[in-house]
This record gives sequence, C-alpha cells and structure tokens, in this order.
Amino acid sequence: MIGGRNAGSFAGVGGNHQYDNLLRRTNLSAIGNGTAISSIIYGFDPASRLSTVSDGTGLATYSHLANSPLVGQVAFKSDSVTALTTANSYDYLNRLRRMMLQRGLTQILNLKLKCYIKTSFEMMF
Repeated sequence: MIGGRNAGSFAGVGGNHQYDNLLRRTNLSAIGNGTAISSIIYGFDPASRLSTVSDGTGLATYSHLANSPLVGQVAFKSDSVTALTTANSYDYLNRLRRMMLQRGLTQILNLKLKCYIKTSFEMMF
C-alpha cells in the first residue's frame, strides 16, 4: 500500500480506502467504533485491469480478452465453490453480442444481442 484515505464518518461508521503506487484502490474498509466491520480487497492483472474482488468469503474473478479492456468471463465463488459464471462475447466494434450465465453445469441465461445502426442522410437547400 502506498497511500490511504479516511472517508470520514456517518452515524459512527467510517470508511478507509487504500491505494497502491499506481493509485489503484486495493482495499475498501468500513470501520465502526475503531474496528473493521467489512473489507473488500481488489486485485489487478499486469495490464492494470481489475482481476479480482474479494470480501473474505466471496470472490469474483475477471478474465479479460487478450489485449483488451473487455471482460470475457466472470466467475463468482462463495467459500471456494463456484456459484455463478458469466461469459461475454463481443463483435468487431467491441459491442456486447452474447451473454451467458451458468450455475454449475446448468445454463441459466443465454442472451443474444442484436445491434442495428440506422443511418439517415438529409440534404437541406
């Protein structure tokens, strides 16, 4: 941790942010009466993209497409058991084309998105 910031207090509960040397938030804590109530830890990949978010019992792992900021897959785990997985695919303009949600071996949602571009040219004299 390179730095931190106290977010103040409201009704006896405050917050604390911690940042790394690239100024990415690495930890967010809720503090009540001087004790941490809850804490969220953020992890980043070598390209500085968000890769993990954890609260101690739950974990979200983000997998990005190669050389892209776009998220290809997110796996949500609870107590080390994968609870839900999402998979995304994009078209050549980086528009979301398909989203799939899966719990275990059961597919919950398979959504195919269509995007139409309407163009109209008007000439005014």
